[in-house]
Amino acid sequence: MFLSIRWIILTLIVLFGIGCGGSSSRVGVGGGTLSFQMVSEYGVRGVIPISVESGPTLEGVTRKISLVSFSFTPRTADGESCPIRDSLVEGRRNHEPIDITNTPSLRFQIEFRRPCYNLESLAFQGRYLIETTFEDGLKKEEEKELSALLKSPIDVGRVLGSHRIELTFKDGKGSLEEGGEEILLYRIIGDGEREVEREELVRVEPYSEQRSIVEVAPLDLNGSSGAVVLKGKEVGKTRVGIRAVLNKEGVYIKLENSREVEVVQKEERRVARIVVEPPVIDVRPGESYTITVITLDSGNRPISAKVQVPVLVDREGVLYGEIDNHTLYTDENGRATFTYRAPEDLKSLSGTVYTFRVESGGVSQEVKLIFPKEEEKRRVAKLVVDPSIIHVEAGKSYTITVLTLDDGNRPLPAKVEIP
Repeated sequence: MFLSIRWIILTLIVLFGIGCGGSSSRVGVGGGTLSFQMVSEYGVRGVIPISVESGPTLEGVTRKISLVSFSFTPRTADGESCPIRDSLVEGRRNHEPIDITNTPSLRFQIEFRRPCYNLESLAFQGRYLIETTFEDGLKKEEEKELSALLKSPIDVGRVLGSHRIELTFKDGKGSLEEGGEEILLYRIIGDGEREVEREELVRVEPYSEQRSIVEVAPLDLNGSSGAVVLKGKEVGKTRVGIRAVLNKEGVYIKLENSREVEVVQKEERRVARIVVEPPVIDVRPGESYTITVITLDSGNRPISAKVQVPVLVDREGVLYGEIDNHTLYTDENGRATFTYRAPEDLKSLSGTVYTFRVESGGVSQEVKLIFPKEEEKRRVAKLVVDPSIIHVEAGKSYTITVLTLDDGNRPLPAKVEIP
């Protein structure tokens, strides 16, 4: 009769927890703000303080509490995901039971599949099993849930709100020619509108969303301000930008900004205008003259080009002088020079004006040669004597002026003989 009553009591205890404290046993999370620590861009560790309340037990009754499953859910301030590769609690993985009957805290560590930035909180969710064993070998098992929220040691949202990357194009256009280059300037601004400290910078990375359109190459990425070279590969539009990773009190913060860039077809520049200096030459026998040629495009910008200078001979075979170089190549400033040498004898060219043209790509400019007239052979046609009549007085001197004139009544130097 006594044995039957004992079995009845044990059965009630197993079924309803009467007198053993099974229903009152629980695991709680310690009070205060819980936080985590990032050990790298790929990893987090931390401690969750817990309290285990076993409740009263009968003599001969033992109780064991085990964490049987757990999971972590990271949450970032910018909504980006941080997929978990592996997680351990007290050195064990999920579904490997951990005896926490007399454990004051749960140490954990997490490894992410890829870098995790702007991590704002970690939600811990676990299930623990209460196993009660009675003196006669009967057992009772009960599962309960355990949860905790661990927060970043800094206000990630505030950091993201006060930090930014400023981007500007050096020429201010945001476009470049196919095959051309442009400079993208950046500044990483932090609290108080100041550039962030170099010690906070983990790295700075330039990027292009479509490298087939624009290629990026670091020019100066040594600090919180610098420059990137953009190279136009093919016609189209894409975005280029800067990503920066900061370490703020052990939390990895990622900042990013981008700008649209357009690559346009390379302008086919051609010579639109030629300037010659000097454009007019007053020729002197046997003298040499340096002539400068300047080639310009439609925007009046210097352009390198090939320039042709003709031989200075007319249809009748008359030669008007010599050119030292008939094929010129203007430099990056659009300039080149050649030398013109005049004939020694200009008699046959007296009073002639000869024009020749320098040419490049169908565009030309004239150079004018002016040959002086040969002086006419003038003769004395008239003598004027003043005075022509002198009334002579003894012992007195008289000055006589002689004026020689040609047939046009023009003064003419001449030899005058006086008997």
